[in-house]
Amino acid sequence: MENKYKGWIEGFGSVIDNQLGVGTKKKVLDQCKSCQQISSDREMAQCVKEVMLKFDQIVTDKEKRYGVMETMGNTCFNNFFVKIAEAVKKKSNNITEIIQNLNNLAGEEHFKLGDKKVYATFNKCLCQIGVKEVIESISKTYCSCSLGWMKNLYKTLLDKSVKVELLESIVSGGKTCHFLINLE
Repeated sequence: MENKYKGWIEGFGSVIDNQLGVGTKKKVLDQCKSCQQISSDREMAQCVKEVMLKFDQIVTDKEKRYGVMETMGNTCFNNFFVKIAEAVKKKSNNITEIIQNLNNLAGEEHFKLGDKKVYATFNKCLCQIGVKEVIESISKTYCSCSLGWMKNLYKTLLDKSVKVELLESIVSGGKTCHFLINLE
């Protein structure tokens, strides 16, 4: 199994362990047949679909599920993107320049500044573990990972916590991944 797949499964299990307990981890992960041997993004997408379905059934408290997934997004951001965000922050003098620099970095206009809000829209799933290869929709619970990622991005850029809403996601059946970042 590739490290990116193994790393996600182990990380997810560790976060569940820490936040919800070993028993929950075993119920969610140990019976997942499609997660035993993964060799492609499509197989990983199927694994995540199965895990999220089981996760939603076993952990009925939506806030707890979303908390686990936001922690996963925080970890992803800190492991792979925090230095890039800090560089954007360093060369930006205000929120307008931050948005311009993020868009320049992305090579497209994904971020739009509104009245004390930022709208972020992506025409493809940017998750690096392969879920963009999903054939059938994955539970929106999974995309709370992106909420954690986006919150951490703006906390790094602005030195303050912000509220982020996921308006739609591609892997859960939407046409785009669309976020609303409240700057107040």
